[in-house]
Parts: sequence; C-alpha cells; structure tokens
Amino acid sequence: MDLIEQVKSRLIEYDGTDVKRINHALKMHSYARFIAEGEGVADDVRETIEIAALMHNIGVHVAEEKYGSAAGKYQQLEGAAVAKELLGGLEMDENTRARVEYLVAHHHAYSDITTLDYQILVEADFVVNVEEENLDKSAVKNLLVRVFRTETGAELLKTLYLDEKNK
Repeated sequence: MDLIEQVKSRLIEYDGTDVKRINHALKMHSYARFIAEGEGVADDVRETIEIAALMHNIGVHVAEEKYGSAAGKYQQLEGAAVAKELLGGLEMDENTRARVEYLVAHHHAYSDITTLDYQILVEADFVVNVEEENLDKSAVKNLLVRVFRTETGAELLKTLYLDEKNK
C-alpha cells in the first residue's frame, strides 16, 4: 500500500463512524490532487498537499471534546498533534511530515498564504465547503475574488458553482 493509501486508512480508522468527516476529507483530497496536478506541482509537493488534505480537519474531535466546538481555530490548535500521532511510523520524509503538520495547524488562516501548497489546500477546502455549506452564488463569487489564486482552482470553482449550464 502506498503512502497516500496508508494515510487514508489511518484517517478512516481514526474518524470511525464519522462518515461526514471522512467524506469531507476524501473530497478534499481529490480536489487538492486535481488542483495540484493542474498547476504542475512537483511530485513531492503534490504528496505533501495530498497528505495535508486528508489530515486537514483531523483535530476536530479533540477540539469538540476540549472546547465544545469544531471551530477552525480549535481544529488548528489541536490538529497538528493528532496528525503527528497518526502519521507516526509511516515511511515519510521529515520535511514532509513537518510541512503537513504546519498546514494542518494553519489551514483556516487565510491572510498569510505565501506558498503554493498552502494555497492549493485552502482552495480545495473551499471547493468542498461551498457544496457542504450550500453557499449562494454571491458568496462563491466573493471567494473567487478574495481567496482563489491558482488558475486550476478558480476554473474548478467556476465550473462547479458558477457555470449556468451545470444548474
């Protein structure tokens, strides 16, 4: 089993019967991979993005237990430690592991995005959240202007949610 499949397996085992969160992570992974490939990122960066996408909300259960809330700031506070634990023992470069932990701990902070891996992670999360939160077209247009910076991510968002022929 390759590394990404091992991470998926650990995510599913950890989240157990929380099918909603598992499905969110799997959708996030698929969109993140799609955007990364469309942007032509190097294989090692794409792998980091994929792992971070699978792990991005991994702190939610601890956040709910500890703070009584699944708010993004609490997920970020708790997520890196949970990701570190779940990724332990997997054959993974230490730089990749550290970068995944950083992305998990920052994926709800949108004002300081300076790297492509971080940008792709945020865009993929919003692509999933638009559907899951049933955002209206004005909110989607706002996201397109304020958040999306990659050509692939922007086109994906427009195709899925703003293209009239898809409605």
